[in-house]
Amino acid sequence: TDHRSYRELVFFGFALCGALRTEYYFVVHMLELLESDAVQLLLQAATLNLTKLGQAALVIFLTVYFYAAMGFRFFQQHHAPEKCTTLLGCFTSYMDGGLSG
Repeated sequence: TDHRSYRELVFFGFALCGALRTEYYFVVHMLELLESDAVQLLLQAATLNLTKLGQAALVIFLTVYFYAAMGFRFFQQHHAPEKCTTLLGCFTSYMDGGLSG
């Protein structure tokens, strides 16, 4: 219980700093969420399967790059003028459009 009281004292100190100085000190309280079983399970799923997640991201990047190359070569006139002037510009535009909708 000594560890828990020390942690509560630190949290209280950061809450006091957040109330008196700036609200950015309240971010420290988000660390308490890491004790949740659901968060622990999520962190384990992400870290244990890191190679599979990396491979999936690589497949996504290669697929988007393929479509960006095709769009740059054959459909450049259908894009906004500032979006697809280079292949890298097309790729970032396609990634942004795919991720943000």
